[in-house]
Amino acid sequence: MSTSATAPIAAQYRFYAAHVVRARRVGASLIRVTFGGAELADFAGGGRDQSVSLFLPHPGQHAPVVAVEQGEDWFGGWRALPADVRAVLRSYTIREHRPADAQVDIDFVSHGDTGPASRWAALAGPGGRVLLLGPAVPDNRSVCLRPPDGTDLVLLAADETALPAVEGILAWRRGLSEEDLRAEALAGATA
Repeated sequence: MSTSATAPIAAQYRFYAAHVVRARRVGASLIRVTFGGAELADFAGGGRDQSVSLFLPHPGQHAPVVAVEQGEDWFGGWRALPADVRAVLRSYTIREHRPADAQVDIDFVSHGDTGPASRWAALAGPGGRVLLLGPAVPDNRSVCLRPPDGTDLVLLAADETALPAVEGILAWRRGLSEEDLRAEALAGATA
C-alpha cells in the first residue's frame, strides 16, 4: 500500500504526504503538531474552519497505510484492510496554515492513553509520517462556516476540540467590516 499523494481524490481534495516538524504542549490539555513537507506547498486551505482527514500510523508502523493507489475508491480499499493495519483516520480542523513554509498546525486534545490519536500526539516527534486528505482548491466543502448574506451575528460556542475552528473563524472575521459580521465567541469545556 502506498502513501504517495500525487492523484486527486475529487476535484476539491487530494492526499498530502507530510511529516512532523515539531510537537509542543500549548496548554494543559492541548498538543500542537506542526506538519510539513513539499506536498503541502500545494495545500489550498480555505481558512475559517477548514477541516482535513488525518491518517496516522499504528504503533510500530513507519507510515500510515492507506490504499491511495485505488484513486477514487481509496476509501473502499482502506476499509478492506485489517483494522490493525489500516491507518487510524480522524478529522481535524487546521489551526494554522503557513503556505510559504508548506506547513500546517493541528491541535490535539490530550486525553492521555485513551485513544489512538491522543496517544499518537503525545509521542509525536520530528520526522513522524502522516497523510492528510485535504483541499486542492480554497473554496471547498470542508469550510463549513458560510453565513448567509446579511448575517449580522454569529454565536460561536466551542469545547477544546473546536477551538482551532473558532480561532480560524475569528481570524477570517477580522478581514470583514463591522457592518458585515459581528462575532461573539464563547469557548470552554463542556459538561
